[in-house]
Amino acid sequence: MPTIEDYSDPEDMDLELSSVPPPALSAAVKGKAPALPADLGPEPAIPKALWVNSDASLGRPPHNDWSGWDTLYPLYIDAKRPQQDGGRRVNAKLALQWPLAEQMAKACRALGFEAVFEPMKTHPKDWENPGRVKVHLKGEDGKPRNPVMRNKRILLARICALLGPIQPQTPAPTEDNPHPLPPIHLRLPANSPAISHGTLDQAMKGGGLGGMLGGMFGGGEDDESIEKAKRDKEEEDRKKREQMQKMLKPKKVHIKRRR
Repeated sequence: MPTIEDYSDPEDMDLELSSVPPPALSAAVKGKAPALPADLGPEPAIPKALWVNSDASLGRPPHNDWSGWDTLYPLYIDAKRPQQDGGRRVNAKLALQWPLAEQMAKACRALGFEAVFEPMKTHPKDWENPGRVKVHLKGEDGKPRNPVMRNKRILLARICALLGPIQPQTPAPTEDNPHPLPPIHLRLPANSPAISHGTLDQAMKGGGLGGMLGGMFGGGEDDESIEKAKRDKEEEDRKKREQMQKMLKPKKVHIKRRR
């Protein structure tokens, strides 16, 4: 059976999100997009690459020399995907139900690796969940930068262990909704083609892309509601960072001395 290292990443295809149309689009997406209010001006461009800082914030990359770094896609740790044909690359017990590239990039940084989050890149088999991670796993000599996490298989397993506790919780089923799902902004990134225009604004305000894209389309919400959504997102990110740091903090080992 081939190992994770036997599969190659679709680097040569270098797929941009805009070049990978979903198999079937909703009528809202197929039709003409609603006109934006005149005072909004042009839509802000989605950054092609975002550097993950040590505090888990996203910013402008200090350089663009990461083409040779290892590539990670959410598909690799998605529990809903089969472990074959270059799909899921971790054990089903470790895999996550709702992996997001942004969180994976931040997990890589928390584990001590330089990482770049590319929100507009997408795996050809995972069009609805765009985004990928470039992680500095190996040096120029090809040797692992961290001997403990020497390959992608180990790194992906550590990412799953780190992100598992902060995965969105599924609401309790009800008579009206026997199969509930977490809010869409916790399941998909804001720039996902699977999100219709009607829910895109909610997804952007709820999170994704480090809060950089909030309010792109305007949703008729007042300033107070938007500010509250931003504060809630900041508080959620703060709690996640604290939890990550706590999990990574070395534990003290007490050794009993024999008398």
